[in-house]
Amino acid sequence: MKLFHNRVKWISIFVLVAVVASSVIVAINVLNPGEIEACRDQGCSPNFWRDNPGAWLGHAADEAVNTVFSGADIYDVGITTLYNVLKFRWNFSTSDPVAIEARSLLREAVTACLNVSHPDIDYHYAGTMVTSMVNDALASGDTLKMHTLTKLLLRYNNAICPLPPIVP
Repeated sequence: MKLFHNRVKWISIFVLVAVVASSVIVAINVLNPGEIEACRDQGCSPNFWRDNPGAWLGHAADEAVNTVFSGADIYDVGITTLYNVLKFRWNFSTSDPVAIEARSLLREAVTACLNVSHPDIDYHYAGTMVTSMVNDALASGDTLKMHTLTKLLLRYNNAICPLPPIVP
């Protein structure tokens, strides 16, 4: 019986070490993706997309944000247009830190979707991955999770924009 308990103990230690090691690797990849893999270096900023709605492909400026991100409804911005989400600023009309972080995330998320949907932009993520990550973060209600994803998308959205501004 003692031999059985020793094996269980060693197996438990091995599993714990494996879980911790894999968590560290995932954390490094999420927080510092450039150290693990080569980063695609194209993405246009929220301001570019706000100022150049003629460059949008795959989405319409008057499309409601909840048609792309189901989690937007939780924060009372679901019927806001994609264009108006790009106008979100850091000084929101709410003092709720979760709602503020959700709106910041949605601004970067809409930008990411516009980057993904444009064939001339070699963006870091695929569209379904962006949608999934954003909906997961919004549903969690976790400000740290939303903030981390916001910063990650911000990094990719402010890379090199290969598109010329569209002159009206």
